[in-house]
Amino acid sequence: MGDPDNSTQTFNSTDEVPLRMSFVQRLTSADVAPLNLNYLFDNIRNYTLAATVMVAGIWLFTQAGNLFGTPYVNWIFGAHVTLCGLILIGLNFVHSLRTIAKTPGRGWPAYIVFLTLLIGSLELVGVALWRFLA
Repeated sequence: MGDPDNSTQTFNSTDEVPLRMSFVQRLTSADVAPLNLNYLFDNIRNYTLAATVMVAGIWLFTQAGNLFGTPYVNWIFGAHVTLCGLILIGLNFVHSLRTIAKTPGRGWPAYIVFLTLLIGSLELVGVALWRFLA
């Protein structure tokens, strides 16, 4: 049947990728994603969704009411939702960097575009934070 210890099994793809990868490596793996206009718009969509999650968390955090009749629950939920959005933004940025690194012939222009997208999404969150806290 085979070796019962299958911790070193691999599957065939464009590259030999180990079956057991870390969670972040699986989320940000960039095997065959080409750098084209479709990938750029997918990246923009992902940044927008992650920033929207962060804005929703900030809005929830700043609400003075009690959720479920329990005080300060809005702070707990708001902080968790904001943290989830921040993690999504970070994972999207890491995925784009790994894609650029695996694509031959791409250089600084691609890095600048994706860094601009990161800064833009964080700027959107900063504006929302300023608006809700002011």
